[in-house]
Parts: sequence; C-alpha cells; structure tokens
Amino acid sequence: MNIGRFTQGQRKAAGLALALIASLACSAVVAAPPPHAGACVIGAPGCKHQPHRLMYPAHALSFGNGGFSLHPRGVNWANNNGAMTLTLRRPLDYDGGDVTVTLFYQLTSDEIGDITFHITPVTMHHGSGFETYGAVASNTVVASGDPTMVLEQSAVIPPGNGFSPDGDWWYLEIGREGTYNLGLRMMSVAIDY
Repeated sequence: MNIGRFTQGQRKAAGLALALIASLACSAVVAAPPPHAGACVIGAPGCKHQPHRLMYPAHALSFGNGGFSLHPRGVNWANNNGAMTLTLRRPLDYDGGDVTVTLFYQLTSDEIGDITFHITPVTMHHGSGFETYGAVASNTVVASGDPTMVLEQSAVIPPGNGFSPDGDWWYLEIGREGTYNLGLRMMSVAIDY
C-alpha cells in the first residue's frame, strides 16, 4: 500500500484507528486474570482475584528474644510461644477489600502434628490508640515429619473488627497454635489485596 497517495487527514485518521485497535488489544491482555489468581485460602467463601502483592522477608518482621533466632534463610521459631509482627504503611491503592496474608516457612523438626497460625490485624493512624480486637485463623496443615519441607498457609482478613480500610498503618501480629509445638523457620510473608 502506498501511503503517499492518502491525504494528511486520511493518514491521521488511519493512524488514530490503528492506535485505538492496539489500545483495545492491550487492554484485553492486561485485564485477563493470571492462571493462578492469588493467595486465596482454598475453599474460602468469597475468594477472589487480588491483583496487588507485597512481599516481606522474615528478617523484616519483629519478634521477641525467647524462642527466636536469626538464620540465613529466615527466622527460626522454636515453638508455639511468642509472636512475630509486621507494621507497614497502608498501600496507596488499597480499595478496602479483603487482605490475604500468606506465610511461607520450612519445618525444622521431624515431628508430626498440625499447624495453624492466627493473625491479629490492627489499623492505626497518627494520634490513635493501640488496641487489638480479634485474630483471624489460617488454614491448618499437617507437619509430616520431614524437616526439609517448605509449607505455606494463608489467612483472609476482612475489613472490620479492628481492621479499618481507612487506617494509615497496618499492624499484623502472627502467632502459632496446633499440636506441632516444635521448630519451624519463617522465610517470608506475602500480602495480597
């Protein structure tokens, strides 16, 4: 095709039409959800695609002296005592929906038992008080006796009960429970929203 035969107005209109077609094609590709839609808890009601993800290595979490020790792969957590915490600024693009917290860790004992985490979420702003209300439980998994196994567990935090969508800061307190009361190594925490 010889584009030199078209008038300048025709060339401009054709260019705009091609740009619109390309824009629509790109929009269709971007809008399509990925094959693995996110860290929703399997079987949880209302589980939906959460397009935003924040990642924090375990060394970024706070923890007490008793039962915790640093390791190159993360933080060793000796038993069900104590808690790890994470405080972060609310993401600017958070729209007030559910927040999914996923914990990724390695077993460090060959014992068998079940593991559940509980996460106490709090939102705060400048001048607010610090008060916790209630925890949200993760799914439960079974420690199979393989001290090299890595596992992940998630908990979905809905707005309410101390977790306000308009709080400027998020505080997450992570505790352990279950019959597996031996060592694990926290490696990373993912937050999907």
